Amino acid sequence: MRSRRTACLGSFAQPPFHTFCLRAAAELPAVVLSVQYRLAPEHRLPAAINDGAAFLSWLRGQAELGAGADPWLARTFLSGDSAGANLAHHVTVRAASGQIAVSPARVVGYILLSAFFAGAERTVTEADLPAGVSLTTAMADQLWRMSLPVGASLDHPLANPFGPESPSLAPVELPPALVVAPLSDVLRDRVLGYGARLKDMGKAVEVVQFEGEQHGFSVRQPFGEAADELLRVIKRFVYRGN
Repeated sequence: MRSRRTACLGSFAQPPFHTFCLRAAAELPAVVLSVQYRLAPEHRLPAAINDGAAFLSWLRGQAELGAGADPWLARTFLSGDSAGANLAHHVTVRAASGQIAVSPARVVGYILLSAFFAGAERTVTEADLPAGVSLTTAMADQLWRMSLPVGASLDHPLANPFGPESPSLAPVELPPALVVAPLSDVLRDRVLGYGARLKDMGKAVEVVQFEGEQHGFSVRQPFGEAADELLRVIKRFVYRGN
């Protein structure tokens, strides 16, 4: 399992991110590997996604060393918060479509927390911000301008997985997804729309809404009540059927 941060700033070693990873490791329980990746604007996308793919290649090597016997590697979940959720989506798609060799490790699910997606056409919440949001439309636009390839629009496939330039996910055998949508988030329509589109394609997806919570709430307040409930939701998702 992997945890993420923003595409332009921050570090996996910052206390809020590290604290949530420690909680997940202790309470799920799980082996949590928090991956360092290159940041924009010095390293624009897809650099960070390539780093995520390189991590999966490393994980495959670890599984091969153990002849695939390690039960932790046999049930790997990819996860991320905010921009990290965007990266977790793209790395999962690469793995599920065979672009990354993973076996004998197995990616059996992915978890998107406050996913950072975009699109050229504004959603209702992007055009009319909820009161007191921690992430505004202008802030999100600026982060995308620094992260995407120079000259790319917000409909670039790395920003908008269902945009006019994006390949269809219908033929991709995605593992089950857990999509977490804080409802006091300017990106909530994007997150809910992502879950709805996957459901329309017949994918296994669970969408969980958190009323009154802000973008990235799990790392903003890793010991808050909402984070407590989130960990219960993740634990149920990870161990379903086991």
